[in-house]
Amino acid sequence: MADSKRVPRGYSDLLAALHDQRELLRNAAERYDGGSEVEAKNIAVRLRVLLHDTKNSHSLLAQLGVKERLPFLDTTNVEMPLGIPHFDLVFA
Repeated sequence: MADSKRVPRGYSDLLAALHDQRELLRNAAERYDGGSEVEAKNIAVRLRVLLHDTKNSHSLLAQLGVKERLPFLDTTNVEMPLGIPHFDLVFA
């Protein structure tokens, strides 16, 4: 069985990966805006690669050391108009 130890990527490799993810996200957004609703799944994958961290997996933006410095807009407390479902998201 092959050794499963991960080798850290260099900064230039991470920047290249960021460029690729931005381009893939931009293309998926254009297709979504053009009417391809299935692209929402592709967009979710791109955002996961950029932002999602677990015990065993580190997001691309965290690996680049910039995730904690980026401003994010929290819209979970925005009041929704009557009749529109609202889901409170809890992040731990």
